[in-house]
Amino acid sequence: MVFMVKKHIVDSSKPNEDRNTWLQSMHDKTAMLLIYDYGVSLGRKQDRQAFWKAAEVTLREVVGRLQDLWGATYTGEAVVWRMWATEVVRSQDRSTLDDKIRAPPPLSVLRLLAATDSRVQEYVNDLHHSTQ
Repeated sequence: MVFMVKKHIVDSSKPNEDRNTWLQSMHDKTAMLLIYDYGVSLGRKQDRQAFWKAAEVTLREVVGRLQDLWGATYTGEAVVWRMWATEVVRSQDRSTLDDKIRAPPPLSVLRLLAATDSRVQEYVNDLHHSTQ
């Protein structure tokens, strides 16, 4: 969020006291309050597109890695794999990314995944052997 006066963006990094003094001095003037969805640094359309392009590439990479690692265990629609990838990258901590990919899916995602046929068949075979 930033203030704009006569096409000039006011520095929002000032301490609260300075900002309050400035606001009081503006009591009879018009100032626009600009609120950005993605922060002040992504105010231009080109910046947002570059940001989303990078985010989309990262998400696709994580989806691919999850499917490579867990694809033999779980099956699911593409949107479910993307949900899982979103959970993995949500913290934005690249140092724990590999650990989160190796970890089982969160319960919210697990409910939407199904065991692969090989896992189901393995379970049925185990049941069959245990009943004999």
